[in-house]
Amino acid sequence: MLGIFVYAATIILSSMHLFLVQPIIAKQILPWFGGAASVWTTSLFFFQFILLLGYCYAHALSRLPARVQPAIHGILLVASLALLPIVASLSWKNSDGLPAVRLLALLTTTVGLPSGESGEGIIARRGLRGSRRPMRRLCA
Repeated sequence: MLGIFVYAATIILSSMHLFLVQPIIAKQILPWFGGAASVWTTSLFFFQFILLLGYCYAHALSRLPARVQPAIHGILLVASLALLPIVASLSWKNSDGLPAVRLLALLTTTVGLPSGESGEGIIARRGLRGSRRPMRRLCA
């Protein structure tokens, strides 16, 4: 029963990240880069690309032995917690260079690691009832 609550907490935290952190950081840095639509587009590209990298990470992690997976994921989770709070540094505001490259570098250093992690695969392999198809739970 505890496993179901862990799984639910994972989904809730992932959703919170998707719908709270990403728009907040994009809204914070929008004026720094001129407020154009290209800032939102570049931010959207970044978060979608990091999501893809998170899926690649989960796939690569699934190839490792079951005992090693939680340890690696735990290390990355602690590393991402060490990078909190998620606040963009003012040093990025007036830098020279291409705006898109600066924006991608800013997002990578600010929210890159916490955005790329995905623990649903580890939970699915634990054998919880109904967890063999983790995407089914996202519809709830």
